[in-house]
Amino acid sequence: MTRLLILSLTLFISGCASIPISTMLTMSSFDAEDFIRIQPQELEAKIQVDDPVTISIDETRLALELDTQKGLLSYEFPLVLVEQVKIPASPGFFSDDVAKTEYRLELSEQGIEDFKAVKEVFQERQSGQLDFSVLTNIYELPEDSETVRMSIFLQLFEDEGFFTLFYDAEIEIKYKD
Repeated sequence: MTRLLILSLTLFISGCASIPISTMLTMSSFDAEDFIRIQPQELEAKIQVDDPVTISIDETRLALELDTQKGLLSYEFPLVLVEQVKIPASPGFFSDDVAKTEYRLELSEQGIEDFKAVKEVFQERQSGQLDFSVLTNIYELPEDSETVRMSIFLQLFEDEGFFTLFYDAEIEIKYKD
């Protein structure tokens, strides 16, 4: 049975308790100059979900909120699939890791153009808090599922690779009527 779950996972650049400490340390020095330095064609996201759960690629977005003295600005950038990989189950020290599917996504052509425009807006404002989010819909949940496990990784700069936003986070399922 197909169920729908709307999920928003957020990276708060200013820090968040559900983000790994290594990510908080990486992002603690992230500032306006770093944001301006981002090349949108290098932005990528990876999402890992336990099988048999799948995500809707067409509905997956990279979102950005700029909270400035002049107000809150919200943007969403469409993502396209670069690669989909099945990760087999493996034995673990305390428990076995279940099979997963990993989706690697990048900004679409429209997303790249939109991100460039947002960088120009940000340069004009020169201050504020940045909030990156990955928005997706999840399908193919087992009928009795109450939670799903998910990992999210983000790459802002190609030469720095991916960093972990959430690792194997247990997400509570809330079904739409």
